[in-house]
Amino acid sequence: MRLFLIPLLLLSALADDESDFTTAPPADWQRLDPTGRVDFDFSAGDCRITCPVPTSVEHFPPRAYLLAPTEFADTVVVADLTSWLATTDRGIDGCFSAVLTRIQQPAEPGGVSGYSLSVVDMTGGIGRLQIHFLYNESPILIAAPVDFAMDPARDYRLVFASTGSTHIGRVFDTSDLGQPLAQVVALDGIFETGRAGLGVSTDRVVPLDVRFDNFLAWDGSLPPLHILPGDQPGRVKLLRDARRSLAARLESTIDLSGGPDVWAPHAPVSTETVGDQVISHYDIDSPARFFRLATP
Repeated sequence: MRLFLIPLLLLSALADDESDFTTAPPADWQRLDPTGRVDFDFSAGDCRITCPVPTSVEHFPPRAYLLAPTEFADTVVVADLTSWLATTDRGIDGCFSAVLTRIQQPAEPGGVSGYSLSVVDMTGGIGRLQIHFLYNESPILIAAPVDFAMDPARDYRLVFASTGSTHIGRVFDTSDLGQPLAQVVALDGIFETGRAGLGVSTDRVVPLDVRFDNFLAWDGSLPPLHILPGDQPGRVKLLRDARRSLAARLESTIDLSGGPDVWAPHAPVSTETVGDQVISHYDIDSPARFFRLATP
């Protein structure tokens, strides 16, 4: 049995903006607070963003942003949403928690522009995944929202990939990273580069209290894929980076002569996450099979 791996990148270090928030991010991570009353708290080993109810004279509703320092063109941003404000009054563009890409340097308070992948708690156990184009903090929906089951007792991982003019957002239950709960896709090429980060916002007169963890942003390069013998005849196991691989899918083929159309998703027998790696076990149904990681 011959097994082949199609390498998609060199095994060199990737340029990252990364924080697990065990300490406050360095000074080159920018905290934006248009209302002037937001609190960023990193004392519990995560990123907690809180803001009280706006006063009657404030022009901006509660919102805040934490921006990492690096500017990327193609970008993938990953972060865990571990807690959010619970309320019975939510709308499609109500209180949301978001990861951000291609954020432009704001010239003044209220000047944040770029793209956001956000989750809205629609109550009744329903979350809504959506992509917005942001212009001076005004959100414009550019993808049809997708609903998914959302439980306040669970943690969720947001993955937002911007490649060229294509923006793909996914949400996972952190206890099962094998299959996204929802995916949204948008096309927009107005902003071609910018910074990644986190954001919270509401157009409701309610306070904000949101927690994020395990932030990672990089240039979108696909992670290396390692192939090893399986635990029984006719089976192999593939190892890849647990978080970076969420922005890609595994494909296989038995014929490299037919062009790109011969590649198709290949379902694993089982998948487990061990530390920072995903280990997937595959049955091989042909004498030669080729594997690759590819963007959707």
